[in-house]
Amino acid sequence: MSKLRAPTLALAFFALAAAASAQEVYSPYRFVETRQEAAISVGQAFTSTGQLGIGPRSGDWVAGRYSLEFGGALALESNLGLLMTERDVIDIRRDEGDQVVGRADANVASLDVRLRLNVTGHRTWHGLQPFVVFGGGLAFATGWDRTPELDAEVPPIDVYEFGTRFMANVGGGLNIHLSRRFALRADGVLNLWKIGTPEGYRDATRDVPLDLSMIPDDEWVSVKLLTVGLSWRF
Repeated sequence: MSKLRAPTLALAFFALAAAASAQEVYSPYRFVETRQEAAISVGQAFTSTGQLGIGPRSGDWVAGRYSLEFGGALALESNLGLLMTERDVIDIRRDEGDQVVGRADANVASLDVRLRLNVTGHRTWHGLQPFVVFGGGLAFATGWDRTPELDAEVPPIDVYEFGTRFMANVGGGLNIHLSRRFALRADGVLNLWKIGTPEGYRDATRDVPLDLSMIPDDEWVSVKLLTVGLSWRF
């Protein structure tokens, strides 16, 4: 019987190993090995032009992003974006219904910092990593065309200036990890910024067709972003 002990023990060992292997449970979760990310994205911005209709219109959006993840679920992101759009040029001295005298380029650049919370932590679920973001930054005019105002001889006090504005944002999205290095990302973000009212619009004593008595000094408006992008992780 002693001659059979070694083969028997060997067979028992392999049987136990096979049983353990057969009981291994597949996990849909995968750890994300990298912590940094550089990305580009494109999409559409759906803007509110304000009650006076003087703000930037909806248009194309392009942006670059750098992200640094820390902890188990948090990341800090910096975003540089550009809204490529136009605006209506308005002369309030004209009759109502005929106050839009033209359209001009009205690009707006933005720089913001966001905190991102990954819903699945520093892991993916079947390659998917949903998240929420919130933050704030600055938006400022770039490539602002003044030719229509000059051609229509709009008084300087009636010329709309976007200037530099504080911008707040909140949103969410989904990272789709294609490999260790590359991921696709879809975002839906709500931005808020103010539209300042030109000085001439706030002079209720002016004799113009527009009722100036109820016009605010400025107003918050929404900018809804829908974007997709490609990320390189390292």
